[in-house]
Amino acid sequence: MSTEGHAGGGPVARQANNTAISEETGAWKLELNPGLGSVELIDGYDPFDPFSPIGIRSRVLEEPDDVISIGPLKKIYLLWMVGASCDGCSVAVTGGTHPRVEHLLAGVIPGLPRVELVHTVVSTESGPEWVHNLFMAERGELDAPYVITWEGSIMDESVASKTGGYWMGLGDDPQTGRQITSLEWLDRLAPGAAAVIAIGTCATWGGIPASKGNPTNAMGMMDYLGRDYRSAFGVPVVNIPGCAPIGDNYLETAAATLLFLNGLGPLPEFDELGRPAWLFGETVHRHCPRGGYYEEGV
Repeated sequence: MSTEGHAGGGPVARQANNTAISEETGAWKLELNPGLGSVELIDGYDPFDPFSPIGIRSRVLEEPDDVISIGPLKKIYLLWMVGASCDGCSVAVTGGTHPRVEHLLAGVIPGLPRVELVHTVVSTESGPEWVHNLFMAERGELDAPYVITWEGSIMDESVASKTGGYWMGLGDDPQTGRQITSLEWLDRLAPGAAAVIAIGTCATWGGIPASKGNPTNAMGMMDYLGRDYRSAFGVPVVNIPGCAPIGDNYLETAAATLLFLNGLGPLPEFDELGRPAWLFGETVHRHCPRGGYYEEGV
């Protein structure tokens, strides 16, 4: 698998920002994407009308104009995937409180769908049963959209393949027994994802594995997918840097993104590096009690 031209180009087919707002209901709409899977809707629901009737739950996918109305979603899958990682980002997120991970998983936060977590470490499934979730996502067989959170550097598998090896595998092809790499899964799943969130310095900028002299040619998510990447819902690559990152930075950004995907809020504002602008707009020096001494050069 070649990674030639990934920086700014990327292997994933580019997609236009295909979200729109229905004039009839105000609900978010997007062009039908076969990788989304079934989207759970509520007939007649208007997310901008607090007195809108709840109606009957439906799994209707296609409308005459070939769009999907999103919102509200009953649940959403979070596919937590890894590259060259120490799992420190996962540990950091478990300590977050705004919102708490358990509240997202329980689906008790108003306006947010219940999160179905598919994690390489904490999921009860393992082996082929765990990888089966990825195959279902690729085939569009999940009963809700999916979000990818990527932890760890993205390693250039074209380098390893020259000697017949690979850097990181994530399951086997049940038909051929061939090892499938993490990078190949990213190529397969990124076009149909509702959003792609890179967490930690390794996933955002390449981190330590991208240091000079490292044979893996490691890189960050935006370097690989390209700055012009847009998810199936029109979301750019979202970067949450830090080693380890602040857990609340990830959770708050994920919650804001889920509100958008649920049709209950605007697309969050991100800076030129894909970071949430409201969290990374200032340096920590501005709020440090010793900042005055720093400015004076003391």
